[in-house]
Amino acid sequence: MNIELSKTTILVATALAMAGCATHQPTDPESLGEIAASRMEELYDYNPTDPLTLGEVAALTLARNGDIAIKSIERQVEYGQRVVNNLDYLPKLSAEIEKTSRDSLPLSTSARVGDIDLGAVDKVPSYSALEDEKNTKLGLRWDLLNVINTYYLHQQQLGKEEIARLNEERAAQNVVRDAQAAYHLKAADDSVGRRIIRLSKQLNEQLEQVCREIPQNHSSTAVLLEKCEIGLSKVHSIAGVKSVLEKADVKLAALIRVNPKYHIDVQPPSFADPGPLKMSTDELVEYTLDNRPELAIERTKINNDKIGEQQAWSKVLPSIEIGIEQNTTDNPFIVNDEWEESYVRVNWNLIDQVIGAPFRAQVAKYKQALGEARYNNLIVTSIGQVYLGVDRYNTARSRWLTNYRRTQIAEQKHERSNKRKKNGSMSELDHLIEQLNYVAQEYNYRADYAEMMDALSQLYLSMGIPMISLIEEGDSIESLAQRFNDSLSTLALVQVN
Repeated sequence: MNIELSKTTILVATALAMAGCATHQPTDPESLGEIAASRMEELYDYNPTDPLTLGEVAALTLARNGDIAIKSIERQVEYGQRVVNNLDYLPKLSAEIEKTSRDSLPLSTSARVGDIDLGAVDKVPSYSALEDEKNTKLGLRWDLLNVINTYYLHQQQLGKEEIARLNEERAAQNVVRDAQAAYHLKAADDSVGRRIIRLSKQLNEQLEQVCREIPQNHSSTAVLLEKCEIGLSKVHSIAGVKSVLEKADVKLAALIRVNPKYHIDVQPPSFADPGPLKMSTDELVEYTLDNRPELAIERTKINNDKIGEQQAWSKVLPSIEIGIEQNTTDNPFIVNDEWEESYVRVNWNLIDQVIGAPFRAQVAKYKQALGEARYNNLIVTSIGQVYLGVDRYNTARSRWLTNYRRTQIAEQKHERSNKRKKNGSMSELDHLIEQLNYVAQEYNYRADYAEMMDALSQLYLSMGIPMISLIEEGDSIESLAQRFNDSLSTLALVQVN
């Protein structure tokens, strides 16, 4: 091999190394826009044609929501990492081919023992290798300390898989709760949204006409001022309701991954009373401490830190490598040009392994203490959330039952105002205010029902009660919706009337 070829090889290797170190160029905004636009058709691949039930909304959320998909992939990544880690249990099989070339023979001379005078050195050179030589090696080696370390990594990875599974379930329950809230908001919008917009517009026009010029010092002045004040107050308060209802379509579309430009219809809720809680607060707390996913996640993290402490101490042991190699060479001066070699190699890094082990173990202990503190804090938080959840549900249910009776009264007043308007005994302004009162009360009734169901859902989440199980192979939207409906009717937390 000549020197010019060696220089060329070095230059090529250097160029390739520099190419590997080249910096990544950021994607320009126009390209990002093109990528996003190309994904829209794939993402928005579903538009519901029939009004959706609550169960179907929950099922579609579970099947199509991006947050759940991300958690599911994270769980698969943790599983894949465990499989990769377990490969370290296997011995390492390596193949090596070495080709060397010199521009001259590796000549050498020698001197006899005791000869100090270089003049006595044999001037006739000799060599035991040629300019070009090729050696091959096939080796199988197994590091026993690495096997022990892989065992601890395997145990920790099982914990990470469990955490990923619990996070996926928690994400599913959270988005299903959001779906239930979005469904009730959309149902309220379908029922009263258009009427609120129409009546608000009519009332504004009437107020503009009646309240523009109120006569001063007239017998009707005080009455007109009061009516205008009531009307304007009603317009102001109903504006907040309009603002909430306007977000209904977008919120529901985002959860079930439907283009927000598309109008979604939902079937009206049944307004069934879930009933009073039939478990005592102590029973609810006991169930929570046994089943809340967040508590299980913290315990799993603590267990992983305990394994980390054991792993730290295991590194005190020396590395024991057992190996066997098959070697060949084309050097004609070597008589046995094929040979097998076995070895046992013991390596003990006294500073890093022996002296460093107590420090690593202490760090693992600190992590355990931190985990225990978080776990204890979560216990206190969980118990408090159960008490607050019970109070919120009972209060919301009481408000809804009261509003149910108020809605019945408002309906009677609404019918009476229609009769009075028809026979001329009620003004247009008074009639519009009464109509808005009725619609607002109908909205309050629906909003209080949604608040009661959300309070119940939040209590389920705080306790670790799944409202719907994760998707299984062969599931359809219909089967998922049925499972959700069944879970609502069979949960033992409430006494169904």
